[in-house]
Amino acid sequence: MPLSKKGFSLLIFLSKSLRKGELEELILREEIHWRQKAKVKWVKDGDCNSKFFHKVANDRQNRNFIKFLENERGLVLDTSESIIEEILLYFKKLYSSLPGESWRVEDIDWSPISEESASRLDSPFSEEEIFNAIFQLDRDKASGPDGFTITVLHDCWDVIKEDLVRVFARVSQ
Repeated sequence: MPLSKKGFSLLIFLSKSLRKGELEELILREEIHWRQKAKVKWVKDGDCNSKFFHKVANDRQNRNFIKFLENERGLVLDTSESIIEEILLYFKKLYSSLPGESWRVEDIDWSPISEESASRLDSPFSEEEIFNAIFQLDRDKASGPDGFTITVLHDCWDVIKEDLVRVFARVSQ
């Protein structure tokens, strides 16, 4: 076989391998998306593409969607803009206070905490505390801004633990 054909077939092989890897990555991302959208823990590999699974995911989205809202004046709001505006107005009124009005907190023991408790609050996070916090999190919950779920932290703990301890040490300074 001439060299040019061997080189061409190697190029095709490498291209196919690269595309296969990209496809597997896209399938994984889609599966993570649907798991998070449905917020179900019973999903097994391959279940994400079933008619039942999509029904669960879409029903959850429909349950959480506000189609209309009646305000304090009895008006029915049915546009997303008016609903958002009404919700913001409601919470703005709820969490703002009138001038001169103050909050009172009664029946609370305001005595200072012990020296031991204060020193524990000021001490850096231990590797054990960080480990326990990370491994208490659900592996498949929403991904971070980088697109990775907590699964990455669980699976790569031995590799990244020292870096994480350093990050938490810097944050707690």
